[in-house]
Amino acid sequence: VIVGRGSSLGCNEKKISRHHAELLLKDDNTLWITPTHANPVFYRPSNGKTIQLQKDVERELKDG
Repeated sequence: VIVGRGSSLGCNEKKISRHHAELLLKDDNTLWITPTHANPVFYRPSNGKTIQLQKDVERELKDG
């Protein structure tokens, strides 16, 4: 699933591209995100420390 600016997220912020990141559910039922745009994508794991994700580098998303 591609996420970004537009009706799917209800977001019209110009800093978010229409194809900002890709979400992928793998065969082992893990969910991964891959930023696909130069503008940053941020991830906040359960420890609360926000991490800026790098373009084209996938990261597993976990519950919490």
